Amino acid sequence: MRVGFDVDGVLCHVVDSAMEAVAAKLGLAPDRTESTGAYTLESAFAHHGGAAVKRAHEAFSEVFKNDESVYERATPDYEWLALLFEAEMRDQFYRLVTRRGQDMSSVTARWLRRNYFSYPRTLHCAQGQPKSALLPSDLTHFIEDSPKEAMEIVTNNPSVIVLLRDAPYNRGISHVQIERVVSANDAAYVLGWRKLS
Repeated sequence: MRVGFDVDGVLCHVVDSAMEAVAAKLGLAPDRTESTGAYTLESAFAHHGGAAVKRAHEAFSEVFKNDESVYERATPDYEWLALLFEAEMRDQFYRLVTRRGQDMSSVTARWLRRNYFSYPRTLHCAQGQPKSALLPSDLTHFIEDSPKEAMEIVTNNPSVIVLLRDAPYNRGISHVQIERVVSANDAAYVLGWRKLS
């Protein structure tokens, strides 16, 4: 068994720090009733009107591309970091594979060393490169949260099972190679590992 991991949305949450950056850029306060990772710019800025939502979408894309602090301040999810540790201890870890560009590799390394204790092997997609292009033929599982990425992986890697970390924004998809997991312990069970302590 070989298991790969996504970074954003699995090991950490960047939405809160990105939302703060967008709010500062626009000078507007978001509605904080939304849960972490919901990716709901519409509901976060709807009380400011449709034009504000449109501006928020544009700013959201911009801060992800240009604001390293969004990644520096990402909130770690220690339950899923524990699953990564379990994969490493079992020698069944393949790589972290992220859509963050190579120019974000030093930021990613610093964040991992600060929140995980080491810098696991990490592959950064080139611009426009799909994650599936970086996955080896003997990979068995990949842990992902993005519905678009999950579908792209199973379409191009017919032997890979995607463990899709459950989130409000990915509940509209299903596929025979996609198994929804609600927690890291759920993922550990699917992988046939012991329950995480």
